Amino acid sequence: MRTIFLSLVCATTCLLASCQAKDSVKETSNELVSEAGMPSTSTQNTIQELLSLYPQQNLPLHLSTKELNVSSKSKSSFVEGKLIPEQLLSVFGKVIQSEGNDVFAVTKVPLPDQKIGLITRVPGMYTSSKLMLFVLDPKSGEITGKCEVAETFGDAGDSYVRTSDIKWDANKDLLIAINQQNCAPTSGDDLNSVACVDSTLTYQLRDSQLALLSRKPKA
Repeated sequence: MRTIFLSLVCATTCLLASCQAKDSVKETSNELVSEAGMPSTSTQNTIQELLSLYPQQNLPLHLSTKELNVSSKSKSSFVEGKLIPEQLLSVFGKVIQSEGNDVFAVTKVPLPDQKIGLITRVPGMYTSSKLMLFVLDPKSGEITGKCEVAETFGDAGDSYVRTSDIKWDANKDLLIAINQQNCAPTSGDDLNSVACVDSTLTYQLRDSQLALLSRKPKA
């Protein structure tokens, strides 16, 4: 199990913490777009039906899925979100791999240039414990950017926790400040000896794409 965990952490690091710009996430199904490059009428209806599931939230937002831990007796209705019917997941194309697990609409945030930020709970390591921010262009039906903004899981001494604060900066640009912690036993299965690496990452929305501004160890 630890091998799976370490592989996942490595993959997260190599992908710049799961934040990707337009070129790498422009995977919306071609079947959803008409020859003119605009969504078909049925797709537009699907997009509007999907958007209706997301309550609108004002910034700033603090995002965490710690309360969704299976041992927790209470859950936040905000983070739980609303179940997205499978037929509406086509809007996300291949950027969501549900693999039989449920996907939930948490909240939406209006973005510059008529884009919409969709904070969505998607499958994580074991359950739907991960929060993703998807940048949707409702006119074209494309997902132009995505970023993992929260996740919590642990197993046999290994753990991974990511939380974020999303706000507008002084220039009214979207800013994502992420705190991330990776922990693992330092000696075999000795759970009394665990080392953790804390880091902070900052992303900014630029031209409908999420750009990494900084990544550094947390002091």
